Amino acid sequence: MTAKTPTADDPFAPPARLPRLGALWRTRRHAPWPLRYGLALPLALGLMHLVGLREWVGVVSGTPVPGVPFAVAAPVGFVYVLTWLATLALAPPMLLAGAVELGLRRRERAASKGEADSARAPGPRDEP
Repeated sequence: MTAKTPTADDPFAPPARLPRLGALWRTRRHAPWPLRYGLALPLALGLMHLVGLREWVGVVSGTPVPGVPFAVAAPVGFVYVLTWLATLALAPPMLLAGAVELGLRRRERAASKGEADSARAPGPRDEP
């Protein structure tokens, strides 16, 4: 089955090529990896909190989770605690490092663009 572009006759046809999200995650052109992971940690913690895994942290202190066996609640509680600690300790420095790297990339790009502009032949607009 070949993919076709949407037309007026078939507006719900799948696009000819779907973007590969994994390739977007790995490419160097986009956000630096510390910035991506610094954003992913709080998002993962927020998702865990929305699902309701915060109540399972009581297993770490010995409080049983009602209706959940200890063998299931303990690993989930520890994963939540580790995610919380990683968000607290690792996310801020990763966000700062990613922002610095992004700024350095932009500065490098602007410098290389400036070199390319100065290397070109002068035109009629460049004369005083």
